[in-house]
Amino acid sequence: MLKSIFIQNFALAHNLTIDFQNGLNMITGETGTGKSIIIGAISAVLGARMSNEVVRTGMDKATVEAIFDISGLPELQQTLQGKGLDTDNEIILRREISVKTSSRAFVNDTPITITTLAEIGDYLVDIHSQNEHQSLLKKEMHRYFIDAYGNLELYLKSVSEAYQKYITALKELDQLKKRAKDMQDKYELHQFQYLEIEKCHLLPEEDIKLEAERKILANSEKLFTICSRILEIIEGDEEHNLANQMGQVLQNIKELTEYSENFQEMAKEVKSAQIIIDESSRSVEEFKNKLEFNPKRLEEIELRLAEISLLKKKYGRSISEILDYQKQLKAELDLQENLDLKLESLQKKVDEQKESYRSAAIALSEARKRVTEPLQNEITDY
Repeated sequence: MLKSIFIQNFALAHNLTIDFQNGLNMITGETGTGKSIIIGAISAVLGARMSNEVVRTGMDKATVEAIFDISGLPELQQTLQGKGLDTDNEIILRREISVKTSSRAFVNDTPITITTLAEIGDYLVDIHSQNEHQSLLKKEMHRYFIDAYGNLELYLKSVSEAYQKYITALKELDQLKKRAKDMQDKYELHQFQYLEIEKCHLLPEEDIKLEAERKILANSEKLFTICSRILEIIEGDEEHNLANQMGQVLQNIKELTEYSENFQEMAKEVKSAQIIIDESSRSVEEFKNKLEFNPKRLEEIELRLAEISLLKKKYGRSISEILDYQKQLKAELDLQENLDLKLESLQKKVDEQKESYRSAAIALSEARKRVTEPLQNEITDY
């Protein structure tokens, strides 16, 4: 059903939008009021041949856009699916006729040929004028009338679904057959790559942890000296160390609070600072005690990082990417090793879907035959 049409710069129509309702819609008017322009615009958006002379004078192009409800047109939906186009219950057709370039057509903003637009239009609208009955003269449309007369939507849906399943299975089989030779040629390479990664026994974020450990080991002497210096400042000379001096400052401030309450908050802050310094001292002490001068361990880390770096150059920028690639290799190798069984299984699936499609098509054909005679009698009697 035609729901609405938008016409821009088509003949005398500058910007015109018409919304249609369910049931009978009529457009009346005296000669010259534009009825033929509307019919012409509808013909254009349905794929009729159009000259660029229909473009409004002074404009570069004419545009006609129509919205159709196709929920009751299963054959059209099947046709759209076969062409890889969206098959919602509503479609938008657009035709652009340019003064300088060739005409363009779209379905739901997807570019299509004018021929395809005309093919879609045959399902949507019949334009009747003197001695003109478009779809009745097209044999390819006769089955559409039979299906509509016999209410064969369920049969059509069954055929469409069976066909889509058959095509999907067939494409899957064809793709695997195309991959088979490529996988066979690359089997040894993939096996070598998989084993090369496997023997390294990579762990997630292992390189990050090793880099952190290497940084400490490579600078252990310097870090030991820095830690000693910090501890000397905080806890060194018994009389002049920072911890002792902070204690004295706190004691003096507490004495001041006896004379002025203004120093109570300061006393709390100094106490907090004293606690922070003590905790810092313990943390530095623990860090210092864990430091070790271990050239052998440093050498092991350097070798391991070099090994990981080599794998990164070949298979990924990070260990995570390398491990993902290894999973892909494993899947390829497993598929290659079970390729014959997989091909056999897919071929069986194709045969089953083909038979289902054949059965559905036969059922539809028989249903059409059953309704053909009553339809023929009605036409003859009429």
